[in-house]
Amino acid sequence: MLLFIYGTLKRNEYNNQVLKGAKGKFISEGETVLTHSLTFEAYPELHKDGDEFVKGEVWEIPEEHIDFIDTFEGHPTFYKRDIIAIRTAKEFLICHTYFKV
Repeated sequence: MLLFIYGTLKRNEYNNQVLKGAKGKFISEGETVLTHSLTFEAYPELHKDGDEFVKGEVWEIPEEHIDFIDTFEGHPTFYKRDIIAIRTAKEFLICHTYFKV
């Protein structure tokens, strides 16, 4: 399963160990194909509306470990996991990501 991340789970950020604990593998840097908004309240929050292409990272997570990430992100009450199109330097990918509820 591909997962697009944009905040504290990214490489060199303080929650990246969560992805490593879920046996995640970094695939590529990328950005959203459609425009959204990224705000920084207590945590980075991705919203479906907006006018910016959001940069982040694509990670591969074994499906049997996605529940670990869902729990960390508070899915489905705090963040909700949904599907999103991502552009990398080499290709377009369909990924899961977490939008703020």
